[in-house]
Amino acid sequence: MIDSILSIDGLTVEFRLGRNRVVHAVNGVSLELRPGSTLGVIGESGSGKSTLARAIMGLAPVTSGTIAVDGTPIADMSRQARRTLRRTVQMIFQDPTEALDPRLTVAESIAEPLIVNKIVSRRDARRKVPELLDRVGLSERQGGQRPRDLSGGQKQRVNIARALALEPKVLICDEAVSALDVSIQADVLNLLMDLQEDTDIAYLFISHDIGVVSRMCDEIGVMYLGEMVESGTAQQVTEQPRHPYTEALLSAEPMPVPSSMRVERRIVLEGELPSPLSPPSGCKFRTRCRYAAESCKEVPTPSFAGPSAHMALCHFADELNLTTGRVSIASDRI
Repeated sequence: MIDSILSIDGLTVEFRLGRNRVVHAVNGVSLELRPGSTLGVIGESGSGKSTLARAIMGLAPVTSGTIAVDGTPIADMSRQARRTLRRTVQMIFQDPTEALDPRLTVAESIAEPLIVNKIVSRRDARRKVPELLDRVGLSERQGGQRPRDLSGGQKQRVNIARALALEPKVLICDEAVSALDVSIQADVLNLLMDLQEDTDIAYLFISHDIGVVSRMCDEIGVMYLGEMVESGTAQQVTEQPRHPYTEALLSAEPMPVPSSMRVERRIVLEGELPSPLSPPSGCKFRTRCRYAAESCKEVPTPSFAGPSAHMALCHFADELNLTTGRVSIASDRI
């Protein structure tokens, strides 16, 4: 069995606003990421996806739980070890323009992490830039340009090159293609998959688009209001969902066929995402769930199914048939 390159166990992130107000951003999330694999994390805005990524990078405070890289918990690392860790785990942000210094040329931006981390001399860093440009599909001429001269897709390729400069084992992609046009998205996704084949890099791919995640990822985790409500292989989660929230996300995926051929009715979630300052008691999804029952006021226990431990945080995960919409629960609705 291949050991995990990134392991998270019971991660909780809270932000205190004054004396009695606490934002419950991430609550008890656990996941495993193996070398050469891609784990997708999906959910609405405000579900805690980006906070999870920032906590892994050390950009958000960890209230409890552990984050381990190559088997070593980050909390046990010295300051020097954590500095070295930044080479192992890199991140691509959503806005490719904001992530680049407008004063630097593309070549200078790509060389910067090599120089700052003192991996090679300034002269050798500049020699390495053309190789990195070529790897992400950019020309040496574009290395002399500034971000304002590039398209959105080209800027994101520069950000990928910057991340790859340190030869990381894990690359966190936080909505890395959501700001790009659909055709450019495909180019960047294909680039990421090609790089993974060449380097065995592992991706934590964060997105709100379940269609993109299902095509890109080996495994998928579904987050709602800071909790991981379902996880499993991409095939399990997209073809046999066990949580009503996942079913609603799949229902919202556009179907590229005439409306007369669409036989399934879209599931529309009622209401807004509850505030993480005051989440619902029991099952956090119960205030928007069409299957909610009285027992949902109690905290659900994770339910596991199949040899791949397909997890769902739902009282009725084993009773709902979410692929067909048939329900076999005999209980009162709220």
